[in-house]
Amino acid sequence: MNEKKIRAIGMVARIREKNLYLYRNSAVTDIFIACHDNLTGFCDAINAIFPKTKNQLCIVHQIRNSCKFVPYKDRKAVCADLKKIYGAVNLDDAEYAKEEFREKWDKKYPDILKSWDKNWSELTTFFDISNTSYRAVRDSEDNIDYKCS
Repeated sequence: MNEKKIRAIGMVARIREKNLYLYRNSAVTDIFIACHDNLTGFCDAINAIFPKTKNQLCIVHQIRNSCKFVPYKDRKAVCADLKKIYGAVNLDDAEYAKEEFREKWDKKYPDILKSWDKNWSELTTFFDISNTSYRAVRDSEDNIDYKCS
């Protein structure tokens, strides 16, 4: 990554952190779950200001990141198998689907699961919340088109 891009990322993180302070100063006392992209340092910034917050990385960003490694001819099949991971009903099923994906695709596209493994705890936060809250998170994610384009 070049220096300009690193500085730009740092600037965006600082802007987001300032916004978090604005929320806190305007009577927001806590954030239950924060769904966001994986901007460097943002999880730490959220937890510094709202220490009880659970971080959930955006599945859409993860899918897009995964698809950049896959040529067009395989995208539909790869995305269908990734959907078994993020569409699982519980963490055990998600982990099982991830291992099935690993067996099928890891030799051809090893970078995909490197990213999923690295971010696994933040990608699966929604499995830890109650069924009512889980449905609200899942309903909002189910309305998103996950096409890998």
